[in-house]
Order: sequence, then structure tokens, then C-alpha cells
Amino acid sequence: MKIKSLLKFVLYLFLKYARVGTPLKEIKNMSSDSDCEQPIDVKEIIFRMKEINCTWNDIGYVVGKSKSAVRKIHQRYALIRGLPPKVIMPQRMIDNQMGREIKQYIKANRIRTIEDIRGHLEKTYRASKRIPSEKTIRVWLNDNCFDLKKASKKVLLHPRNVAKRFSFAQNMFEKPDQFWDRVIWSDETTVRSHSAKNEIWYWNHSSFEYMDPIINGQVQGGGCSVMFWGCFTAAGTGPLVAIEGNVNAAKYINLLEEHLIPAYEGIRDDMGDEGMIFMQDNAPCHKAKSVMDFLAKNHIETLNWPPQSPDLNPIENIWSLVKRRRIKKYGRPKSQAELIDQVMDIWDNLEPDLLVNYAQSAKRRMSACLESQGKHTKY
Repeated sequence: MKIKSLLKFVLYLFLKYARVGTPLKEIKNMSSDSDCEQPIDVKEIIFRMKEINCTWNDIGYVVGKSKSAVRKIHQRYALIRGLPPKVIMPQRMIDNQMGREIKQYIKANRIRTIEDIRGHLEKTYRASKRIPSEKTIRVWLNDNCFDLKKASKKVLLHPRNVAKRFSFAQNMFEKPDQFWDRVIWSDETTVRSHSAKNEIWYWNHSSFEYMDPIINGQVQGGGCSVMFWGCFTAAGTGPLVAIEGNVNAAKYINLLEEHLIPAYEGIRDDMGDEGMIFMQDNAPCHKAKSVMDFLAKNHIETLNWPPQSPDLNPIENIWSLVKRRRIKKYGRPKSQAELIDQVMDIWDNLEPDLLVNYAQSAKRRMSACLESQGKHTKY
């Protein structure tokens, strides 16, 4: 009993002056089995007693554990003592099961809104699970690599035309690079002084509130506009013509006679027997009988172009490039005549390497059309 009392007295002094854990009340009855009214951190007691060179047997007697158990507790506690308390993470609102359900729901139809996803979760789980908010769903989608992309505007393809596109790509894919160098790519486009489709993106910060907002000014009716017809080859740009009013078969024949035929005959004389191949789309004014007779009369070979295939025509990318460069270099014109001069200047200064690259991209476009089975391509 003397040894037991001595050990309890030492423990009393240790707890009182070493300030172990939370404050402890003084031990009132040293001889009773219940020595304190508040729980004692056993790990801390073991660690402190070992610091004052108490034996494992004495420590085990005080805390009521075996010698080996006290030694293991001391070894484990020595590794984590002094570290910040463990952070208990809140339970996830969207667990793995709910996450798989969201992924399958989006995969079935990727045109889904956050409201649609939350409504689907409400129908699926009803009262069995807590349904996350729209903000939580949006954060989960972002953390799990879901990106919201803007759908590309493409021509709505008819199934019959899909088959025609695929057949055309099969016939053209094996053509050598020299074949595409002989093609004259042509088309029309409309250039507007104030494009309603032009979007302006700019950076903003909370400290920029004193600055005026960036305005994307719009004009009713889109301002003035001009329709252009143009063509190009791997050798360079051809004529670019500003057209007044709508284009019909008669006006198109006059355009070809005044601008295409002189350029075509000059190129044909340089190339000898291998003449150029004229590419035009299937617009009504292009496929009129009078137009086809005019081309045949002048011995102009044409491509049997498939319908609804602007993505296979590299001049569409040329038009887009010309419009972007015009806006960047000149901004908004004051008149229609100024708009025409701006477009003509950009057209005349297109780089030769750029034209070669676009002309040679025809084979890659045919390959992409074959891979998509005649459907839309990335171009």
C-alpha cells in the first residue's frame, strides 16, 4: 500500500504542476479508487511519466495497462504528438453512386442543364438521399473534368447527302497532291461592317469597378454589307469581285466571263495539257443549266461537288480569316466603299504559304469525312 500511495502522490504532483491536457481538479481522496472527476489523457500521462524516467512497469501500474501495451502506446503517440488535430471532413453530398448516376445521365444526352440534372436526382433517389443544390452539382462537375462547351454551328445534314459526301470522299481521297494544286476553289460570302456574331471577351477584376465596362456596340440591321465572290488556288489568289444585289444565273455567267475565264485561260496556257479544275458548290445559280452549258462551252472541267459540304471547301476558312484580319486591322468602316477597299486589301496580301496550306488541306478534309462516315468534320 505504501508503494501504491507513493505512486498516486507522484501522479498527483505530475498532473498538478505539468498541466496535462485539460485542467484537472485536485485529487481529494488519495486512497480511493476514483482519483479524479475528469477523464485523463492516458497517452499524455504515459509520455510525461516516461520523460521523468519512470519504468514501464510503474507507468503501466498507474494507467492500468500492461507493460507491452504501455510501450506500444508510447511509440505510436511519439510519432503524432505535437501535430495539429485531425481534420474531420464533412460527408460528401455527392457520393460515388450519385456521381455515376450523373455521369450516365449526361452521357445519354449531353445537352443537359443543371436544373435537369437535379430534377433527375430527385426522381431517382426521392427521399432515400439528400439531393445536392445546383451550386454543389456545378462544383462537382467542374472537379470531375466536365467542361461546358459551345456547340459548333454546322449545316444540318440530310441522310441522303451524308451518303453522297462519303462517296465523294472515297473517290477523292486517293488523288495525289498535284491534283489538288490544280483545283480553283470558289465561293461567295457576305461581309458586314457591324457583325452581330462578333463576341468580345475581356478580363475583369473586383478592383476594376471604377473603370467603364467594355461595350460591344451593335447597329440595327447589322450596318452595311457587301457580297463577294472570290477564288484561289495553291498558286495564289484569284479575282475578288464585289457583287451588288442577289446573284442569279445570268449575273453569275457574266461574273465568270469577266473574271474567271481570263484567269483560267492564263493558267491553262502555263500548265499545258493539265488544265485547272473549277470547284463550285450546289447553289441554284451555280447549277443552272445555262451556267453548266457555259462552263462546258469554255472547256472548264468542274468537280462534282456533294451538297451541304462547306466544311470540305478550304475557301470557307479563307473567308473567315479575311473577316478577322479586316476587323483587327481596320475596325468598323464608315461606308460601303470603305468596306470593299478594306476587304480587297486583306485579300491581296494573303501569304502564299497560307494558300498552299489551305489548298493541300483538301486531302485531310476527305480523310476526316471518311472517318466520320460522311457526317460533320472538324473543319
